[in-house]
Amino acid sequence: MLERLTRDLQSDGRWADELTVWFFNDNDKFDERTIRLIRSSSNNGASNPEELVIRAKELGLAALAITDHDDLGGVPRFAHAAREFSLDGIIGAELTLEDKSHLIVLVQDLSGYRNLCALITLARLEQERGSPFITYEQLFSKAAGLTALSGCHHGAIPAALASEDTMAARRHLKRFVEVFGTDFYLEVGNHFITQEALLVRQLIEMASSTGTITHQLQAFANYGFPESHAASFSLLVYASAFLKRYYPVEFCCAILNAQPMGFYSPASLIRDAVRHEVEVRPVDLARSQWNCTLEPLGPFEPLEPKASESGEPIANSSLRSDAYGFAVRLGLRFVDGLGPTSQAILQVALQNGLFTSVEDVVNRSGLSPSDLKMLAKAGAFETLCPGRRQALWRVLSLLRPKRSMPLLEALIANSTNSDGDAESDLEINCLYELPVILPSMTELEEVVADYRTMNLSTNKHPLSFYRDWAKSRKIHSCMGLYDQEDGEDVVVAGGIICRQRPETAKGFVFLTIEDETGMANVIIKPKQWRPCAQCNT
Repeated sequence: MLERLTRDLQSDGRWADELTVWFFNDNDKFDERTIRLIRSSSNNGASNPEELVIRAKELGLAALAITDHDDLGGVPRFAHAAREFSLDGIIGAELTLEDKSHLIVLVQDLSGYRNLCALITLARLEQERGSPFITYEQLFSKAAGLTALSGCHHGAIPAALASEDTMAARRHLKRFVEVFGTDFYLEVGNHFITQEALLVRQLIEMASSTGTITHQLQAFANYGFPESHAASFSLLVYASAFLKRYYPVEFCCAILNAQPMGFYSPASLIRDAVRHEVEVRPVDLARSQWNCTLEPLGPFEPLEPKASESGEPIANSSLRSDAYGFAVRLGLRFVDGLGPTSQAILQVALQNGLFTSVEDVVNRSGLSPSDLKMLAKAGAFETLCPGRRQALWRVLSLLRPKRSMPLLEALIANSTNSDGDAESDLEINCLYELPVILPSMTELEEVVADYRTMNLSTNKHPLSFYRDWAKSRKIHSCMGLYDQEDGEDVVVAGGIICRQRPETAKGFVFLTIEDETGMANVIIKPKQWRPCAQCNT
């Protein structure tokens, strides 16, 4: 079957992520063909099916097989992408057997696909959640239409050879060959690991002694997940670091528009950008689009090293201010309650230009009253109507239907007036809308409102308002920790922006706290974490 699947897959070169198949011929020589087995992001791969199909086409491959662990979740997307790019898509899976060994199976035809679906269903339904496996009896009863590969070092045969149990390896080989016949193949992964070299030789010797057609597979793409994952992240880290260093404004804008991404919240990303001298401007209906945008600044002028809002020194304070003369304008997408429906309505309205007044927003935006009130509380009307309370009052007055005052209207209408109806209408409107001046919010109140409406703020960090209080109690800032001696007991305060408790950490908890000066990492031992776990969740 693999002869059919790999026809016309001759390759002119080799790549790190290819899988090469060698056919043993009658003269004990190898014929090379190229195919590729992958795991998708639907399981534990580093890329999604579409990206892998595109990559396969770039490498000149004509076929690609998907082999997720005990799962077919990535198959629909994979099949659609393979058809779109005219690639021979091979459906498969890596099955877990009752002894926890692994086995790769590839679908030959429709009956094989039915059997593979049935096997995965049995593994999922009959076993505990999160630990699917099938018995050998179930596998052998539904082997029709499937091609099997011996698998990675978790396969029954490689595992037996690794434990120096050659007899057990041969028993497994005989068992698989009796069921799958010539549709069973030994697989050898070459990852340039010293310990693997002996296993490679043993498998080749076993293949030669069986008298059957056997394939040796160089399968970096199949079992090189740790290496490929590390390589992908290395590239991402380098590219991100380069952009963050040389294009900080553009980087900040782009990463905010890519949210949600996990790990660091938009609030922490904005705070880090501000510490790196990037100007981040608040949401403003007179200037903001749905996504974050760049706004030009005046002539570039590098800033001198400065302190934080509370006077404390901050990290990276000697970096240049606006990099290439732009500031980041927050998009309306960060205001709570504005979802896809609001986005579509706003983008249609903004095609006719930015808003010019509170009345223009109420009349033209098409937003619901609840959305308009949330925007007022978030300070989005600041340019159109300074003061959040004043803006909210104005929005509410425009949303409230006018009460009918017929006697007063008749009195004004009947009064003699040289300017006619225009002034009469103005007088009536003034009676309906008596001017009200509301007290402005304090800086702290505005920051609290920011977090309540957007979960972020471009104003001062909340802890900056309490820095004097903290200093009086000898509570250090995050950057202040650098001035302390190793082994010295210190007290530090900050908002928890990240908490990790890996299963492999034996109960240790890793926290990242943040204040107006920077971040600090904290490691908490299990006995110290348990008494305060409730207040840190």
